[in-house]
Amino acid sequence: MSKAENKKMRESGFELIRIIAMILIVANHLMNHGLFKVTSQTPYSLWPQMSPLNQAVSAVISCGGRVGVAVFFMITGYFLADREKLSPRSVLSFLGRVHFFGVLMLVLYLVLRLTTGYDSARDLHRVVEPSLFTPAGLWWFALAYLILLFLAPSINVLIRFLDRKTLFLLLILYIWFFFYKTGNEEFIPVNFIKAVLFYMMGSFVRVCEQSSRLKSADAAASASGSADRNFSSSAAGLLVHVIVFAILFLVSGYIMFDNICSTTAGARVIDSILFLEPDSFLNDILIPLDGLALLLIGQYRFSSRIINKISSCTFSVYLLHDYRFLRSFLWHDLLKADTVQYSSSLFPLYILLDVAVIFLAGIIVETIRVRLAALFTSARNRQDS
Repeated sequence: MSKAENKKMRESGFELIRIIAMILIVANHLMNHGLFKVTSQTPYSLWPQMSPLNQAVSAVISCGGRVGVAVFFMITGYFLADREKLSPRSVLSFLGRVHFFGVLMLVLYLVLRLTTGYDSARDLHRVVEPSLFTPAGLWWFALAYLILLFLAPSINVLIRFLDRKTLFLLLILYIWFFFYKTGNEEFIPVNFIKAVLFYMMGSFVRVCEQSSRLKSADAAASASGSADRNFSSSAAGLLVHVIVFAILFLVSGYIMFDNICSTTAGARVIDSILFLEPDSFLNDILIPLDGLALLLIGQYRFSSRIINKISSCTFSVYLLHDYRFLRSFLWHDLLKADTVQYSSSLFPLYILLDVAVIFLAGIIVETIRVRLAALFTSARNRQDS
């Protein structure tokens, strides 16, 4: 590859982080929907039957989805930081993808229902209507992202007026706010407020990065030399951020482990040490810090066409595997997470295989979708001409 071609290629640091974030989300869904069934009346019923190793692995991975979602919103803020007005093209492209997967997943659901009787007790109207007309509502992350596309220009204006001290104050207020609302289960918009704040964190990282580059360029110009490489984009910066993320993620996993143990056996350690609600400490302090550390890893500069290609499919991987009405089929009937995998000594390997299979399926479907869209555009252009 020539230097000119490499220069034109999109940098892959944040694209790799996007892939890692989706891997964490898929693995988390394996735990929450496949094993723990956190929305059921008896969550964690399989926990006592798991080996200590499988318990530890599942607890750590259960934090992954929260970190992954935080990072996705941060990356969105990073890439949209310079946007000054709403992009109808971006909105329509996003809606096109969501509606495509809404229809595709509905077709798969109907085929399974007609051939196997899967989920036949559910009112069909409640599946068809949202899948065809408001599919973004089936994926909460998709709906939050759609709203952010509309709000991004206004948020970016605010970000440009913030300095480092103001951001620190904002983070303090962020922590205070979510501790302050602890116990108020009626406060529904909490998740979206978190999405906005994660977006702001990513956008601010971009603004600080641009400011640092300008200062380095000015310093280099005045010294008639080359600009020094930013610490975050250096090998040393990469190592530091990886270590920080690993430590925070393992601490988060331990707190999750303690929470599940307290739910199943009544023994809790963390709250006696912190004098805080462990779940609130995990969600409102550690998860944002985890996400920020992972985001900063993406500042390391390199380029890879393969990584960029896989990254472009990550949102489709999400839409494909987390369709609300097929979750049970995926994790219970197809992958047998709650009947075979959870008790196996190969459980960590099963997790890797599950994620790999789902990613491969998502990449294949997204590739087909893109080619169909290209064929449709080409046919329409020929018709217009």
